[in-house]
Amino acid sequence: MPYGAALDLSFEMGGFAIVSGNRIGGNRMATGAPPLLLANQSPFDILNIDVQGNLLIGQDGPNLTVQAIGQVHGQIRCNALLNGANGLSVKSALPQVPGLRDLVIRDNAIEDHLPPIIPVYLEYGIGRGATSDVLIDMRNNWWDSSLGPYEPDRHADGRGDAPGDMVEFRPWLTSRPSCAPRP
Repeated sequence: MPYGAALDLSFEMGGFAIVSGNRIGGNRMATGAPPLLLANQSPFDILNIDVQGNLLIGQDGPNLTVQAIGQVHGQIRCNALLNGANGLSVKSALPQVPGLRDLVIRDNAIEDHLPPIIPVYLEYGIGRGATSDVLIDMRNNWWDSSLGPYEPDRHADGRGDAPGDMVEFRPWLTSRPSCAPRP
């Protein structure tokens, strides 16, 4: 898709989305577009998602983007988020929303993202594994290193892809989850 995400699931009035067992990568997308975009456009309705067993290979943007004006519930489990500039990107138009408490993000393989031009990231090949505008819980994911993700203030000894400031990552998986697809 030359003009946006390879798979764009945008809901104006909440709803349900099941995305399971797909391999999305190598697409000719607009710069910065993700292979998969899930968006809740309603501040009043809930978007329920079930994203499992997908292989999402990025280019210059994130592998998976969740845009939330309202609440997003459900799970993102057993996916492989590979390559590109970022693994998971969560964007909220209402940053005062107290996080996405009802979104379970577990057992994903977050690997091989491009390091930003920051010396320690370049030296160890640490990419951006996740970014978020609101607090999200990403405990029990594989960040491409048994030492866990690198986060300069909270876990400087990690050597895996880095989580953003609004990402809870402890504990992490010390090996790649067998349920996450391989390229």
